[in-house]
Amino acid sequence: MSRLVEQLLFLARGDSGRMSLTLAPVELGALVREVAEESGMIHPACRWRCETGEAVWVRADAALLKQAVRILTDNAVKYAAPEPGEAPSIRLRAGRDEAGAPCVEVQDAGVGIAAEDMPHVFERFFRAAPARSTREGTGLGLAIAKWIVDRHGGYFDVFSRRGVGTRVTICLPGSGIAPPAEEAPRPGRAEESPGSRRSSGTSRRENGWSTMTPSLGGRR
Repeated sequence: MSRLVEQLLFLARGDSGRMSLTLAPVELGALVREVAEESGMIHPACRWRCETGEAVWVRADAALLKQAVRILTDNAVKYAAPEPGEAPSIRLRAGRDEAGAPCVEVQDAGVGIAAEDMPHVFERFFRAAPARSTREGTGLGLAIAKWIVDRHGGYFDVFSRRGVGTRVTICLPGSGIAPPAEEAPRPGRAEESPGSRRSSGTSRRENGWSTMTPSLGGRR
């Protein structure tokens, strides 16, 4: 109940304009690695793979953007569907999309999202039928993530197939910003722990995969 109240208060403050963003330079790779490391401590039974390439800097509210990514990773854990005896595998990536824009991806090999549910996944209180009876949740997590990404001028790309998994990408506007002067370039890397949906638009199906494409107001 306390979690539901906190989420409702977050959205109420956001809707009333009483929540402001504290914008500063944020390096997406560092943010994603931090989320992966913390998620690995919270969910040690999962295999966490973190991929970062060149340093990609954006102007963002680090705490809120991290909260949005955490919501996506929490969902990936919740809907993971590994084979018997295997650890759930979750991949995080920070980099750029095909158009060169900054992005963060969270991908799982879970139950996937039904095509008919794709247009509704960011609606408040929406939960797909199987989730309502088998998994705990408030139906507000993705709505909060959407609010955060919307306020950053970004959007979501969601690619999913039932029984195969889901990839959710946070796409941020522009091409990023120049790194602070004191930051030196660093090589990209991929890290893996040892084991232990777009916010608005239309959905379609291709070869069994469900995708959500941008509305006219979105950016390519």
